[in-house]
Amino acid sequence: MRELPAWLTKGFANFQRRFVSGEDPSFRHAVHFGQSPKAMVVACADSRVDPALLFSARPGELFVVRNVAALIPPPEEDSGFHGVSAALEFGVVTLQVPQVLVVGHSLCGGVRGFMGQVGTDPKSYLGRWLALLRPLQEEFPELGACEEKEVGQAAVKLSLRRLASFPFVAEKLASGKLAAFGLYFQLDPPNLELVEAIP
Repeated sequence: MRELPAWLTKGFANFQRRFVSGEDPSFRHAVHFGQSPKAMVVACADSRVDPALLFSARPGELFVVRNVAALIPPPEEDSGFHGVSAALEFGVVTLQVPQVLVVGHSLCGGVRGFMGQVGTDPKSYLGRWLALLRPLQEEFPELGACEEKEVGQAAVKLSLRRLASFPFVAEKLASGKLAAFGLYFQLDPPNLELVEAIP
């Protein structure tokens, strides 16, 4: 039987020392009492942009969904598979998170692919996913001449607008039980900016 790579077993041993048998009770508490995260985060799958590391979060503090370019699709009623929408519903309705954060970032392969029309084959999974950014072409008709940061921040705003269009989100926003923040993480030099907030 094949063994796990050494870096995996070493990493898990460190997790056990810190959170299972160590002094930090956050993981044990979340397992025993259930999760009650302080926020839901929609972030990019980029390996350099880990929300738990960015926000120094402990186990149980963040409910995270990650995908290429941190995109939120519009609400759809078809029979397709809607992982991000299902996660939003679970986070907002079931877990009743008080905040949703949408975190875009610089050097994003998804945004760069959209800007350069690379990896946007409509027959590919990635191409169909990045098609969610097409509304930005009206705002930026000359994509190739635009600043990546400007397009990346516009993508965050687009996802925030779509987030607010889900009925269960709109209801919570209107009642004051939910707030939403669009953030942009600049990798070099590292900096975190607020792009937009609702309400």
